[in-house]
Amino acid sequence: MAFDGLFHQMEKMKPRDNPSCENCQYRGKSLFGTLCADDLAQLKPHKKLRHYRRRELLFGQGNVPEGLFCVAAGQVKIFQTGIDGRDQIVRLAGPGDPIGYRALFADEPYNASAEALEESEVCFIDRASVLSLLEDKPLFMRRLLQWLCQDLRQAEERMRQFAQKPVRERMAETLVLLAQAFGKKVPGGVQLGIRLTRQELAELAGTVLETAVRCISEMKREKLLRGEGRSLILPDPAALARAARMDLP
Repeated sequence: MAFDGLFHQMEKMKPRDNPSCENCQYRGKSLFGTLCADDLAQLKPHKKLRHYRRRELLFGQGNVPEGLFCVAAGQVKIFQTGIDGRDQIVRLAGPGDPIGYRALFADEPYNASAEALEESEVCFIDRASVLSLLEDKPLFMRRLLQWLCQDLRQAEERMRQFAQKPVRERMAETLVLLAQAFGKKVPGGVQLGIRLTRQELAELAGTVLETAVRCISEMKREKLLRGEGRSLILPDPAALARAARMDLP
């Protein structure tokens, strides 16, 4: 995927008011949940709200980080492009989730790209301001370490999933995890509240499009999934979790 138009795209962001972190409903789950009102007020002049259209890039693989992104609204996918040109989705980010922090704090280029899956609003804080928080706010540093440890745990779990489970179970587990993270209850089940193509579902499950489509069709025939328009509904998430050999809390 080409990234030449990235900075031109950023210039076309819709102008919007800069929201207050203090009043953000996702403040508690974000990296900035440990900061007091005065800290957030000092941070506000260094934060900008950017609006991204569906399929618009936040940054590209190989770019140098200039700051920290935090999703305010919408959904973003983080993906890597291999030498064969194939994309592999690393993770999905929703409101309150930081993006690009590992590369920023490691002082190295991004090893993945970030793309809006839908109309999204993302806060951007410049590099110097974020690094200053690391130096001056121990609780912020602790929250960052928690995020990094969670990332490591998820990466280890993903490696286990790919190594030990056949494709059908990986696809089932992917759908259950999506329902847990982005699902919304509807009559007759839980609807995936995120717009993903079949190709993106395949990338999340670590398989190819044809195999992903076959697995989804099989699950529909077995009443583990139901299609409604362009959405997927899990009539019984626990049944799909059992098909994936998952241990639900």
